[in-house]
Amino acid sequence: MGQALRCLDEIYPEDNSANTLNFPLEEFADEAARRVLLAAPLHAVPCVSDFSGAGITAREDGSGEIALPDDFLRLARLRMEGWKRPVTVLIPEESAAYPKQFHPATRGGCAKPAAVLVRGGKALEYFSVTGTPRIAEALYIPFSGIGEEYPDKLGGATAWMLAALVLSVSNDPPGAKEAEARAGELLSLL
Repeated sequence: MGQALRCLDEIYPEDNSANTLNFPLEEFADEAARRVLLAAPLHAVPCVSDFSGAGITAREDGSGEIALPDDFLRLARLRMEGWKRPVTVLIPEESAAYPKQFHPATRGGCAKPAAVLVRGGKALEYFSVTGTPRIAEALYIPFSGIGEEYPDKLGGATAWMLAALVLSVSNDPPGAKEAEARAGELLSLL
């Protein structure tokens, strides 16, 4: 929290009243950490968990659905048996690429698989496998709040993101934009 106050001091070095202990830092700490974990490069996030034992609901066309753990935040890797490479980036459910997965000619397959985050982040839909679907590798970034396992190297970016959130609710869009840009700069250096 102290680091976020220093970030606020950098944005307003001459204004002593702008940086008081009245900022609601604790209320936004988890949201700032969540946003940073979503934006950070995967190699900078060492805390990954395995969900290869998750339940699979297979469909006749080779696609299917995998239930996600409650603390799922972001996919690190998903590889089904028979896939030539893993999926590391999910297609958003609202993306134009999602409906294409239902057509046999444009859907993901063994050479170029695809996965979509569905059901409000509670499941992954995969496209496609041949034969019996089995998870070969399934890693994700968990998050249920800032704790001991939060990566230290993301501390600076998280402090700036926290400053951005506090400034945005304090009705200071220019300051929030500047703080968010600094968080982005730190993430780009990882």
